[in-house]
Amino acid sequence: MKRLFRAMLAVALAATIALPSVGMPAEAAKPISVLIDGVRQTYDPAPVVVKGRTLVPMRPIFEQLGMIIEWDDKTRTVRGYTMSDDLKLTIDSKWAFLNDRAIALDVPAQLVKGRTMVAIRFVGEALGAQVSWNEATSTVTIKSAHSMAEGGYMRDLMKTDDFWTRYGELEFNLREAHAMYSDWAVDQSTPGTPDYVPSGVIRQRLLDKFQEADAEYSYFKALEAYDQDLQFLLERYDQVLNVFLFAVGNDSTETRGMLFRAYGELSDLMAAMYQRRYPAGDGGSYGCDSPFCWYYGSGGNGGGAGNYDPYDPFI
Repeated sequence: MKRLFRAMLAVALAATIALPSVGMPAEAAKPISVLIDGVRQTYDPAPVVVKGRTLVPMRPIFEQLGMIIEWDDKTRTVRGYTMSDDLKLTIDSKWAFLNDRAIALDVPAQLVKGRTMVAIRFVGEALGAQVSWNEATSTVTIKSAHSMAEGGYMRDLMKTDDFWTRYGELEFNLREAHAMYSDWAVDQSTPGTPDYVPSGVIRQRLLDKFQEADAEYSYFKALEAYDQDLQFLLERYDQVLNVFLFAVGNDSTETRGMLFRAYGELSDLMAAMYQRRYPAGDGGSYGCDSPFCWYYGSGGNGGGAGNYDPYDPFI
C-alpha cells in the first residue's frame, strides 16, 4: 500500500511540475517597436511574432516607403507599385512576386485583425531597405533606400565634374532669365517707348530661355529624391519660374518686388549648394573657386564684382 501511495504521489508531483498553474499567466511579451529612418512608428495592429519571425503591418510601412498599395478582396491579393516596381503578394502563400521575380517568404503573409502582416525580412527584399532586429529591445529598425542613397550616392555624384557642369548651366540660364526680365522691366515694358516689348513677347522669350536648360533641369529632377536640399531648391526654382511669368503679365511695383525677393532666395539656395563643393576654409562664405563666388562677389578670397544684390530689380 505504501508503495502504491508513493507512486501516486510521484505522479501527482510530476503533473504539477509539467502543467502551468491555473490563473498564473505567462510573462507578457515585450511590445515590438518599429523605427523608420530614425522615427518611431505606431501601428494597429501592432507587430507580432509568429514561429520565431517578426511580422509587421504591410500597408503603412510600404506606403511610407513610397509604394502604392491596393487590395483585391476576391483573390486576397495585395498589389504594390511604384513607377519602376510592381509587387504581388497573396495571403497564406509562401511566394511573392516583384516585377515577376519570385521571392520566397520565411512566413506567408497573413491577416491579423483584417490587416496584411508580412515578415520584416520581406520589407528589405521588396523595397531595397536595410532592415535589422534588436532582440534585446524588441525593435525593428528600417533604413529606407532613400535615406541610404542620400548618404552615399549623392555624395559620390557631387564629386564629379559632370554634376557641377550641369548645375552651372542651370544656374547660368537662371541668371540670363533674370537679366532678360530686368532689362524688360526697366527699359522695355512701357508702351510707346522706342524699345517697347509687349508682355506676351517677353513671356515667350522667358519660356524659351528656361526651355534651353530643360535637359539640366530634368537631370536634377531625377535626383531630387536622393537629396533634400536639392529637392527644396528645385521647388523654389519651379516657384520662381511661375513668378517670372506671372510678373510679366501683371507688371507692377508689387509684382516686381515679389519676383526679386523670390529670385534672391533662390540665388541664396543655389549658392549654398555650391558650398558643398567649395567649402570656405574659414567657415565663412563660398570658396573662391565657386562660380557663385566669382559672379556674386561673395568676398573673402574671391574676386567678383562685389556689388550684386538679387533683391534689387534694377541691377
